[in-house]
Amino acid sequence: MGMINVQRLNKSFQGTKALANVNLAIEEGEIFGLLGPNGAGKTTLINILATLLLPDAGKAVINGIDVTKEPDKIRKIIGYSSGYAEFAPSLTGWQNLKFYCMIYGTQPDEKLIEKFRLTDVMGRKVSSYSSGMLQRLGLVIMMNHRPRVLLLDEPTVGLDPAIARIVRNNIKDLKKHKVTVLLTTHNMTEAEELCDRIAFINRGRIITTGTARKIKKLHTLEEAFIKMAEEGK
Repeated sequence: MGMINVQRLNKSFQGTKALANVNLAIEEGEIFGLLGPNGAGKTTLINILATLLLPDAGKAVINGIDVTKEPDKIRKIIGYSSGYAEFAPSLTGWQNLKFYCMIYGTQPDEKLIEKFRLTDVMGRKVSSYSSGMLQRLGLVIMMNHRPRVLLLDEPTVGLDPAIARIVRNNIKDLKKHKVTVLLTTHNMTEAEELCDRIAFINRGRIITTGTARKIKKLHTLEEAFIKMAEEGK
């Protein structure tokens, strides 16, 4: 059994299918990319795995733990980060980080803060942070407790190219520690660079799954993305 296993997962919102019989198996230490247009179901799947949403039907398991039956156990082994992270604006970066450290019983990792180039701004209130700073702070908080699984919803959205490169390099480094990563992205180049395998999703259905190299034998990633959107119409 893989680190993440999803079987016939379904979710609807006001009668509209967000996920329709989704099946995925992601191995320990694998970086897996989920690509699709807006509204395809990417964030819904991530939120179910992060215990933020309940599915209507189906099963999702992380490290042998059912996400709906034992959400507290799941939260101890995962890290979740959205490209649109929110924090207490009246608190400093340090105070926001220390709040989460209290929850997980950990200490702030100053090397991690330095890696994401936040050392000089951690004493400032996050209300003064740029969107890129907020995104990087979210990644630091998510990774600080050394989770076995990372769920990244558009981890480089809003970042300038130099900082996005730092984020991607840190994600690639996680393979050395056998951390499993599931990330969503609209960036084809990013998916090809980072991911061992990718899946295309549209209108809640997985269209195809495979390595970037395998898919590129038939199409460039851009062409495959367009084809996926057309087939979902």
